[in-house]
Order: sequence, then structure tokens, then C-alpha cells
Amino acid sequence: MDDTISSFVGQVFPEAYHGYSSMSVVIYCHLRIGQSTNLDYLFFLACKAYTTQDFEKSFSKLSHAAHEVLANIGKTKWTRAYFPNIRWNYIQQTFAERSVVGEMVLHRRMQKCLRWKATKIPPEIPSPFPSDIFQVFDLKRRCVLDLNQHTCSCGKWRSLGIACGHAIVAARYTKNTELTDMVQIYYLVDVFGTTYQTRNVKVVPPASEWEIPEPLMVILIPM
Repeated sequence: MDDTISSFVGQVFPEAYHGYSSMSVVIYCHLRIGQSTNLDYLFFLACKAYTTQDFEKSFSKLSHAAHEVLANIGKTKWTRAYFPNIRWNYIQQTFAERSVVGEMVLHRRMQKCLRWKATKIPPEIPSPFPSDIFQVFDLKRRCVLDLNQHTCSCGKWRSLGIACGHAIVAARYTKNTELTDMVQIYYLVDVFGTTYQTRNVKVVPPASEWEIPEPLMVILIPM
């Protein structure tokens, strides 16, 4: 990121953290150590892992040369597992008529996990657990989550700020948790919209309102 842009973002959003595009990082690796199908496969497995355990499992299989290149970049800049803040992955759709940005994501996850099973943490576990802690068995593994703290051992809820499928199953089990309450507050449309009320952020108007200089409106046929 250009230093000027980085400085400006820091003034408007003091808690923002800048990461790098995964494609930019892998292309940088190609330039330094050459292209490899195995490199790309393992890199993206590590990059997209939600937990540090899954990340280390894939990262350890990369070559020593790849380790050196990526170590100079820093894990917090290109991985989900080590990214310090909530990521922005789902802020990429039209949401003017929705109360929550990413509402469609929540409903897709709900449909996907209908067959999963949720149970309270069993009472025979020695240490006491609050009533909002659950274990959910999906088709591959068991995850433990906390509805109150918005965390799940799969790592997705913490990383993205939107309830994972395990949390949705637990919410359906309790029957008293609204899905729209299971996202970070800045995904609410009203809150998200305030971002564009600052004088430093200029909203792009509809194309019909664009002021285009007359000479630029004539498109000549290629010769």
C-alpha cells in the first residue's frame, strides 16, 4: 500500500489493520523461488486456514525457500489464522434492503448445517461450564463454541465476525438466539453506513449522475 494512502486510512480508521492480497503474495513467491503447483496448493491451504493448528499443518509442508520468503512478509499480513482483526470477506454484496451485511451468508450456512447435532457440554466434565457453551458435531469433527463470547474452535466466527455453521446450530438448539444478533455490530447496515458519512469518504453517485466531459462521450469505431 502506498505510504500516503496508508497514512490516510490510519487517520480515518485508526484501528484498521492492513493485510496483503493472497494472490499478490503467491505471485511474489513465484518471482523469488519460481512457480510450483505444490507451492500454490500448500500456500492457499495455509493462507485460508482459520486456526493456527491447521495453518501450521500446511505451512510446515512448504519448502525451506518458501518459508524464508513468507517469513519476511509476516504471518499477520496474509493469513486468516494470525490476522489480528476481523476480516472483511463478506462485505461484497448489495445490502441496501437488508438489516445485516452478510445476511445471505447466515442463511446459506443455516441450510448447510441442518443435519448437524448440537448438545450442551455434558455435566460430567469436572469444571463447570456456563449454559451458553455448546459442542457441535458436524460431519467431520466436534467443535466447542461460546454463544456469549462469539467464539468457536473452528476459528471462523472470530476471524470473520459472522456466525459459523456450528454457532447457527447451537442457536437453533436454544431457540432464543436471533441469527442477526450473531454478527459483529459493524455488520449492521446502519452502523456500516456511518462509514460513508465522514467528509473524508466520497460516495460514488449513480452512473446517471456522472458529469462526463463532452469529448469523452463519443466513442469512435476502431479502424
